[in-house]
Amino acid sequence: MPWTDYVLFRNAKKSRVIQNIGGIANLTWLRARGSEKDVIAFDCGPGNMVIDALVKHFSRGKKSFDTGGRLASRGRPDNKLFADMVARVDPFMMMPPPRSLGREEFGEPFVQSLLARHSRRVTRAEDWIATATHLTAQTLFLSYWLYLRNNRDILSIDEIILCGGGAKNVAMIELVRGYLRAADRGEHIAIRQMDEFGISTQAKECVSFAMLAAACVDRVPANLMQVTGAKRRVVLGQIIAINK
Repeated sequence: MPWTDYVLFRNAKKSRVIQNIGGIANLTWLRARGSEKDVIAFDCGPGNMVIDALVKHFSRGKKSFDTGGRLASRGRPDNKLFADMVARVDPFMMMPPPRSLGREEFGEPFVQSLLARHSRRVTRAEDWIATATHLTAQTLFLSYWLYLRNNRDILSIDEIILCGGGAKNVAMIELVRGYLRAADRGEHIAIRQMDEFGISTQAKECVSFAMLAAACVDRVPANLMQVTGAKRRVVLGQIIAINK
């Protein structure tokens, strides 16, 4: 995905973060006037997966996500629960890029463990979901603050372009705005939806896979070595003919 982000969204004047918030949140940073070698990309941490698992748990499977962040906006974060979540996420947050994670880190077992420890004390579903939403918002901001600052402690970001299901979570995005406003120069960072650029927030991965397929057909290397740790540029994918 970072290669397709570079092709689609690099800009001569603006440094951009392409922020995907799916089950896992991941970002691609594109330096203004930068080359492919300047791209930074990595997994930020849990995106929607903790929130979604909690929504499914408390709705007994009737709902699968917090539409627009409405449940989170009605809840109050619990400090002890939040501290427990942060303590478990911190080791991953301290890992420098390149890095990636899967559902085995922050999926169902992670959520069930939290429920076992805190469900007697925290009883409202909205409070659980609000706390998890704060967790994701904080991990997004910390990903910027830890790894996308210049040597004057100013975030090297002009725009954040959102995609994925979490892009529509108003409560989460407002929390991110709050973190940015609290940071030096953060109030000047624009947060935009990918829809504004002609690509649906829900269709970004589809577009990217089509681009990767075209790159494979054209024999264009589409991996970025600094992102994955690869030793050389390679053509990704294979074209296979099936004889019936």
